[in-house]
Amino acid sequence: MLSQGDAQNIPREFKLLCSIYMLQALSPVSYNPMDCKVHTILKVLAALCESLIEPFFNPKLSLNNQLKSLSKYVHLSFVLYCQHTTSFMSNQLYGDTQAMIKNIMFLVAWQQEVDDSEPLYIIQSGEDQLEGCFGVVCSDGHDPNMDVPQLCQHISVTADCLDIFEEHSDWD
Repeated sequence: MLSQGDAQNIPREFKLLCSIYMLQALSPVSYNPMDCKVHTILKVLAALCESLIEPFFNPKLSLNNQLKSLSKYVHLSFVLYCQHTTSFMSNQLYGDTQAMIKNIMFLVAWQQEVDDSEPLYIIQSGEDQLEGCFGVVCSDGHDPNMDVPQLCQHISVTADCLDIFEEHSDWD
């Protein structure tokens, strides 16, 4: 399911994570004891993936339920990381996901303090400019292994694109 040629293939990675969290629905009725152990492990992984993905892709969830789901991810990943450290996930991924969710929680608290009558959508809580820049750099030629001169060229093109998108946001 992972794309060898494009490490930033987000739709493919999303499909993989969704496939993992759909494993929870499998019935372990005819499993032998070893299969039951694997199924139990996959259910934990599925719950972890679902709790991270669903708040961003299920528009029917209330903000309260989105935060509960993200809290579930934070706590479950903390326990798994403490037990298995980098065998479970890299330090960077663990830190990034924890920081992302912490920032969402702070954003919600801040929004409630400032003006709780305005709607808040967690999907818009990221580092939009940085993510946009990264997305344009990586999509210009689809070369995840570029050298420094290529990176400089990609960043230059990205800066021009982002300037245009800032003036004409409907073009983005």
